This record gives sequence, C-alpha cells and structure tokens, in this order.
Amino acid sequence: MNYLTRLPLEGTFNTRELGGISVENGYTKWQTFLRSDELSNLTTSDVQYLEKYGIRTIIDLRTLEEMSAEPTPNLENIQIHHVPLFVEDIADMTKDVAKDEKMSLADLYLHFVTKGKNRIYKIIDLISTSKGGLLFHCAAGKDRTGIIAALLLSIAGASRSDIVANYQTTYTYIKENPKFQVNENSHIPVHFLYSQSKSIETLLDFLEKEYGGVKNYLLEIGISDEQMKKIVDNFVCENV
Repeated sequence: MNYLTRLPLEGTFNTRELGGISVENGYTKWQTFLRSDELSNLTTSDVQYLEKYGIRTIIDLRTLEEMSAEPTPNLENIQIHHVPLFVEDIADMTKDVAKDEKMSLADLYLHFVTKGKNRIYKIIDLISTSKGGLLFHCAAGKDRTGIIAALLLSIAGASRSDIVANYQTTYTYIKENPKFQVNENSHIPVHFLYSQSKSIETLLDFLEKEYGGVKNYLLEIGISDEQMKKIVDNFVCENV
C-alpha cells in the first residue's frame, strides 16, 4: 500500500490522492480516487507508475478545444472518458470573469452546478460504476476538478474543513506550473488563479441553502442513494 499525498510524476504538478481523509467511523481509501491537472506531458515512466498504482479509469473534464490542444497520451491499459464540465456558454462567462475583478471564482462554480447538472450527473454516475483506481482532471486541477473532489468528499462524509483544506492546497502546487504563472503577457488576473477557501465555501453554502446539502443536490439531479452508497462502499474504509 502506498501512502502518498501527491504522486511523484514528472509530467504533472498537481496529481493528488483523496485517500487518508477522516470521515465518520473511518477514513477515505488510498488508490481509489485521485485529482489532477492535465496529463499531456506524462512520461512513459509516469504512465507505468499510474498503471502500477492501480489507475484504470480517467475522466477528462476539459473542453474539446483543450483536449485537442493538449491531448492525453495513449494509455493502453487505462480507459479515458471525456465529460467536459463546461456548459455551452461557459467560455464567454470565463472571459467575463477574467475581465471583471468584481466577479469571483465562486460565481463560476455556482454556474457549473446550476447549468451543468446533466454533466455532473454523468461524472458521478461514471464514478459510481468505476472499477479500480479512478483519476479525474481538468487543466490546472483546481476549479472543475475541485468541484468534483468536493462532491465526492461530501458523499464520503468528510468534514467541511477537510473538504476546504483539500481545495486550498491546489494553488501551492499549480503556482509551480509555468502555464499558470502570472506575467506581463497573462490575460488571467491573479485572483483567478488562487484556491482561496471562500471560493469553495461559497459553493458549499449555496448547495446547503438551495438544496439542503450536497447529497440532496445530487438526488435532485438524478443521482440515487444506491449510486452514492456504491461510492461510499468503494471509497470509505471503516475503523477496525
């Protein structure tokens, strides 16, 4: 059994475990669900590492344009599902957020969960039926990936503080990635790159206020109690 927080891959900056997080009467299992930034620069040894680590499924949350520009290398032993979390008009909204410093990442997150319900349903459904280790990712592994991580940890019964802490860690790693460093040529304002607690807390508050919490939100979009139980059974190890 490996007990790593961030995987030592050469071609990514932010491939992290969701294992080892306390839940009621137990903890989340290692080598089950991983979150990551994009995988286009995976080396041969990285691919071999992921296969040996037990990864059998990847869910790519990026747009078709992102996938074409930064394609994932061929992975013979790992099945890849493309489920873009962007909805039809999200590209324009992203540009608006980048232009308007009064808008926040939280605004984008609320847009994801309200306008992308069918896509979130498909992602959670795939996760509930997955066999072996599963890795989900977007470009930086912060926003789209952060939302799915928060939903999964909520299903497992993680505390709000642990869900927020898992999100906050992201900027520590992606700031080392040249693609996400702010410079004179960058069109992305620096506040848009951070993973501040208020961004994910605003999302959690919204789901609590509007739906009565994450689980009720998932029920609202069509995810069943049985599907969530499958995730818990796969993801949670009870204390002995």
